[in-house]
Amino acid sequence: MKKPTSENSFHHVYIADDNGMPEIFPIIRSRVSEKADQHISLIYYSENNRYTFRRELEVLRQHHPAQFLIFYENLIPDRAPDMIQETIEVILNANTMSCMDFTLAGDLELLEEMKDKLLFLGIEKKEIHLISPDNYFQIN
Repeated sequence: MKKPTSENSFHHVYIADDNGMPEIFPIIRSRVSEKADQHISLIYYSENNRYTFRRELEVLRQHHPAQFLIFYENLIPDRAPDMIQETIEVILNANTMSCMDFTLAGDLELLEEMKDKLLFLGIEKKEIHLISPDNYFQIN
């Protein structure tokens, strides 16, 4: 994918579970308030359909419907890798922006599965960022 410049449009994709949402939500809130040519997609995984941040996310989506898209996914542990791939493929196939990046947050095991699926789908390591509760880092 192209490197972002001021002339490029950008698609930020966030993937998180309930544990990662406290880290991801402030980033998304900040991004949607920017006036940049961008799309923001969130894949939100939750066990038992809890979706702790659902109300806050819906308010953001109502205020920015052309810019912010949310995929709510009920996390089924045995199917997690396949679910991750299916949803990411939908986002990749429908992308209309010239640049993309991916930020992942949540359970470490799920982060590894998400990272592996992104790499399998051809996403470059430099476009994948992981947020753990203790730090933010790019894949090396």
